[in-house]
Amino acid sequence: MKRVGIRLLTVFTFLLIITLPSIVGAQPAIDPPPPGSPTKPYFKAYGGDVFAGGWFNNNAISCSPTDDNYQNAGSDQKVGGILAYAYNSPSAKGASSEQGALALGTIDGDNSGKGFYSANGSPGYKTLSFANDSSWGGLFAGAASQPHCIADYYTTKQSNPQPIGTTINIAVLDTGQYSATGSSVTVSSVGSVAASKNITVFISGNAYISSNITYTARSNFSAATAPKLAIVVLGNIYVSNSVTQLDGLYIVQPDSSQFPSDTDNANTGKFVTCHNLSGATTATWISANCRNKLTVNGAVIAKKAILLRAIGNVSTATSGEAASSANIAEVFNYIPEMVLGSSFFGDSANASGTVESLQSLPPVF
Repeated sequence: MKRVGIRLLTVFTFLLIITLPSIVGAQPAIDPPPPGSPTKPYFKAYGGDVFAGGWFNNNAISCSPTDDNYQNAGSDQKVGGILAYAYNSPSAKGASSEQGALALGTIDGDNSGKGFYSANGSPGYKTLSFANDSSWGGLFAGAASQPHCIADYYTTKQSNPQPIGTTINIAVLDTGQYSATGSSVTVSSVGSVAASKNITVFISGNAYISSNITYTARSNFSAATAPKLAIVVLGNIYVSNSVTQLDGLYIVQPDSSQFPSDTDNANTGKFVTCHNLSGATTATWISANCRNKLTVNGAVIAKKAILLRAIGNVSTATSGEAASSANIAEVFNYIPEMVLGSSFFGDSANASGTVESLQSLPPVF
């Protein structure tokens, strides 16, 4: 199916992160493609960079490049890399970042349909890929590895959250922080997140997103009314195959203490874009049930992104493809609401300052 390896946030392999602006990714979810679908679906990121590699802070202590979990190129240069499907000739098309692409491993690619290009392919397929070499991307690291860390949001951002049950309707929550614990916490939104709300939900366990989660009337927000929704999970996030849109910030951290047998954090910290909790998500099931495009307006931060939407094919992609294209399996849009107004994880009414506008040129360091 798809080969992915990236991180989205400011900064989607092992991490998927899409935020201010970036992505950290995942290893190939299914390779070869599922039966009946000999295609190469692909994802695209708009409005931000893509970054792969690094690890999570421990509480407020910075992660170390010498940690066993740290994702960067060692004997296997694909670790901490960006692995996806794209062509660079005769024009760049397929998996891409509208702006920069950075990886501590390699940005793996050739012209057989494998690759990930930057700067929307113009004027070149690796114009803003760092560090460049003779291949698609190269290794973004020097002789001495440096920390590239994701904050421990679950531990450091909680401020007396209100406990709630394991079935959560985001639309009815007021501004504030909430917490839930359970092996399977269902998250839905019967209605949209209203303007001016600043909601954070911390979940210890696995979260299953069963419906679309959207902001209301996005075209009319100001610095004072832009909503903020953050869902922070110490476990995994599974997205139902019926979900087509998610607005907000989605953070998925590994947690070996939640699952004691998970000594290497292999089974937590995953953001899975198509899943069936009632049974195994097999290649046959994915081929039959994961044909809906998923659009994330905001950011995703995770140890590993498993992008399972099975629509589209890189062979039918076009150069300069718009986010509205029905051929793209997953779209990640870094929207203005991510920085407009107050910060995440706080009450907008008590903010000491707000962001009314922001201008920058990639890459941002």
